[in-house]
Amino acid sequence: MYPVSYIQGSDILPSVAVGFWFVVVAYEFLLFGYFFLLKSFRLWAWGQRQKGNTLFFLFFALFFLFLAMGRGFFIVWDFYVPNVASYLWLWRIGEALQWIALTFISLAVTIRIFENRFLRFGIPIIPAVCAFFFVSLPDEIATLGTASPVIFALNDVIAPLYAIVIPLIYFYVAIQSAGIIRSSSLLIAGGFLIYYLGRVLHTLFVYGTPNLAGMILAPGIVIIGLLVMTAGAMLIK
Repeated sequence: MYPVSYIQGSDILPSVAVGFWFVVVAYEFLLFGYFFLLKSFRLWAWGQRQKGNTLFFLFFALFFLFLAMGRGFFIVWDFYVPNVASYLWLWRIGEALQWIALTFISLAVTIRIFENRFLRFGIPIIPAVCAFFFVSLPDEIATLGTASPVIFALNDVIAPLYAIVIPLIYFYVAIQSAGIIRSSSLLIAGGFLIYYLGRVLHTLFVYGTPNLAGMILAPGIVIIGLLVMTAGAMLIK
């Protein structure tokens, strides 16, 4: 989170940053509606479940929904919390929702690619367990942040690992495929990497020195990543 003294002493930078992150949240909610109503629900309503894409689009839609909800909690946590100890539940819920989002994007990947049931459900179950950990962590551990070995393992080891593994799976599919499948896989993989880069930059600026360029750059990169991912998913019929 940004230093309270910094936020209270400036009217411009926090407002600009909050505005850009609200754009991110609005776009994520829009993507949820698009993939849920115009993709997943339409395929289901038309009786085209045998094509195997109904669940993919459903999980993709839920990925954006939980991203948006989690980011909403983080906006409050990063910019408006005056007392960390009193509002630690905001951080907990935000983290849990982000891990649930990672669970659904993992399901979207594995449900279309792997036939092995262990891989299909083993890969997504880890982020789901991490979400549970964040909700159930004692306050004395949660307040330590990355100084806690548990939180360090979750946010600085497992999360980056998934940020690499998921695009690698799509890059592998792209190498093994051709045509639309290759293009779609490359766009989704590249978009996910760009999105995660924006998340990392935001974390650096939150715990570093806030500045206008950093506040605009992070959400801007996140939006670009979402656009690229969406372009890849829209190629799938």
